[in-house]
Amino acid sequence: MIIANNISLLNKDVQQPVLNDADIPAIKKISKRADVFDLLAKSLAPSIYGHEYIKKAILLLMLGGVEKNLKNGTHLRG
Repeated sequence: MIIANNISLLNKDVQQPVLNDADIPAIKKISKRADVFDLLAKSLAPSIYGHEYIKKAILLLMLGGVEKNLKNGTHLRG
């Protein structure tokens, strides 16, 4: 739990990742691997050893979900 009475924004700039021509084939090569889910789970917080199920759950929370558009026009990302 975090209790705060003041939050200061340190940086307003959102930096998009910059991909070069060599990155796209490398990403496609990784996506064709059979163990891509395990690879991503091991790459998430590599300094924390073990807890693979927790890392996979966090990975699914970060990347998963379904988009929802409510009747009143509200858009919720998944």
